[in-house]
Amino acid sequence: EVQGPVSILETTAGSNLNPENSSRCFILQLDESKEQTERIHTFQRFSKTEEAVLLKDKAEEVISLHRDIQGLLKAHPVIIPYARELSFPAHSPLLRREHQKFLTLIESTALLYQYQRKILTKNGVQFILSTADDYRIASGIYRNSYKRHLLMVHPKAGLLFEMLSSINKS
Repeated sequence: EVQGPVSILETTAGSNLNPENSSRCFILQLDESKEQTERIHTFQRFSKTEEAVLLKDKAEEVISLHRDIQGLLKAHPVIIPYARELSFPAHSPLLRREHQKFLTLIESTALLYQYQRKILTKNGVQFILSTADDYRIASGIYRNSYKRHLLMVHPKAGLLFEMLSSINKS
């Protein structure tokens, strides 16, 4: 028995996810574009240079700093004051879980920015007040995942569609 919420991270190269599991997950797709492959190649070449070897200790310092910063985050409840004004598509029962995942993404954004957000206290309870910036950040992250997940489109099929669309516009 586990008190929630529970978080897991899973990676796969497979395209066939269990639909029951995937409806409960926030799915991120890799950037498989030519430009991303070029950036990866550039980094791979750089990683074999003297400069990269000398920067390894600096990278470890940055990773350590990030871990320390994560340790400073506090588990405050998040209030989304504009929640009643939000809308979300409702044409499919799948969207019930998607809606909750989107709201949770807004909350997560506010938690990560908690030192830039107002922390209010009411009746002895401290909570973070989410802002429109949290909504914009969450929307940007969610937009790509949402479309592919609901349409059950494989990333390569999505890339093909984008390529064909750009040809059609030319």
